[in-house]
Amino acid sequence: MGYYTYFKVDMKPEEPKGLREYLYLEEDRYYALIDALEEIEESHKWYDHEDDMIELSRTFPDTLFELHGEVEEPGDLWRKYFKNGKIQRCPAQITYEEYDESKLQEAK
Repeated sequence: MGYYTYFKVDMKPEEPKGLREYLYLEEDRYYALIDALEEIEESHKWYDHEDDMIELSRTFPDTLFELHGEVEEPGDLWRKYFKNGKIQRCPAQITYEEYDESKLQEAK
């Protein structure tokens, strides 16, 4: 069983030349990334996103790909960075402020 995830992608320094052409040649593999680039807000089951992004980063080694994921489970957010075949995984760290009586407000 897999989870539906909303994907967003950023690239630095910029989107590399030939990226979209490459993705469309491999459309069955990169459909979720294509939607993210086109800013289509649709969730996907992209089981092999890490392997696919690692391979993509090898193809465009000078580009840093920052993939954001928001899974259908509440609070399941992450970012993954890919560059030249390497990956850094960064799960979200949700924190709450400590109780502060001075911040209490009258109820409306």
